[in-house]
Amino acid sequence: FIMAMNPTTGMPLAGQGYGKRLIGGNHSRIEGAYMLYSPATSYYYLFTSFGGLDASGGYNIRVARSTAPDGPFVDAAGTDMASVKSNPALPIFDDASIAPHGVKLMGNFRFDLKLGEAGAGTGLGYISPGHNSAYYEASTGKHFIVFHSRFPGRGEEHEVRVHQLLMNADAWPVIAPYRYAKETLAAV
Repeated sequence: FIMAMNPTTGMPLAGQGYGKRLIGGNHSRIEGAYMLYSPATSYYYLFTSFGGLDASGGYNIRVARSTAPDGPFVDAAGTDMASVKSNPALPIFDDASIAPHGVKLMGNFRFDLKLGEAGAGTGLGYISPGHNSAYYEASTGKHFIVFHSRFPGRGEEHEVRVHQLLMNADAWPVIAPYRYAKETLAAV
């Protein structure tokens, strides 16, 4: 939801109820919404997490975009995310109803190592990445995403990660697969 706020008090203006719904409903597992305006693309991006938070819950990062902060926010297929919600006829936390929507930026992945390499057998990757925020660094023109993730073979242990976001030719963000280490990346 998004609400109009009193600029003096910081309190919601009266008569809005919960405000305007931007995404989700019917107990869908969509959470951790974060909005970022990108002057590089002139879009507002609404980042969210879909799925269950635990290591087996399929948590993943999604994004939709709009030309206005109050929407409508659409995915790459043009779906208005305000219509994306769980089927009320199904059991609570119906992830299948919401799964086709939003642009999936990152979910579970693992880069397997070859035998004989250090760490072989565990692989490098992320499990259940999500609950993110994003940042645009005006002085460098770089976009970043900050999120927490679990890791292959480490159970429910999780850590915070920062990755660079790159904007593709269609003005959709793409996450660099490795955490940011002050390198300079550019979209191709």
